[in-house]
Amino acid sequence: MNQHRYQLNKTEFIEEWSMSPTTYSRRMNWIKENYPKWFLVYLPDHMIDIREYQKAMTFMAQQKWESKMDTHFKLRRVK
Repeated sequence: MNQHRYQLNKTEFIEEWSMSPTTYSRRMNWIKENYPKWFLVYLPDHMIDIREYQKAMTFMAQQKWESKMDTHFKLRRVK
């Protein structure tokens, strides 16, 4: 892959990121349901923006981490 290219189609993306089509569809569904800017990740011409995908993965990791956090810690953190 060209190091300056940051948009890939689905097959190139799956190859480059070494993921199965099942993982791709599972992540795509999660991002579309939970990430507010999902339309910047999955572009209308069936391309995936790598920079936005990385931001979405960071968002997903943060959401999963917060969902596993103890409720007492969450309350303290908000205040």
